[in-house]
Amino acid sequence: MLSCGVLEHVTDPAASLGELHRVLYHGQLEQDTIYTPDSARRLVAGHGFRVLDTRLANMLPLSIDHPVVARLRPLIWAVNVAL
Repeated sequence: MLSCGVLEHVTDPAASLGELHRVLYHGQLEQDTIYTPDSARRLVAGHGFRVLDTRLANMLPLSIDHPVVARLRPLIWAVNVAL
């Protein structure tokens, strides 16, 4: 996850950071639900939205600050696009 230039635009930065933490650790708690593309599509469509497309995007991390990741970013990006 990458968030640049956002906190200065929110009313409550502490609440925003709390929500960001909750989302980043999604799936760690017993009540968390992990959705597949199909289950997410059914949930959204079941609430009146028309789902035109679903896809997985940026499944591999690009923002890890490590020399190996820096060297592999073009390959990581290519794999992300292929996914």
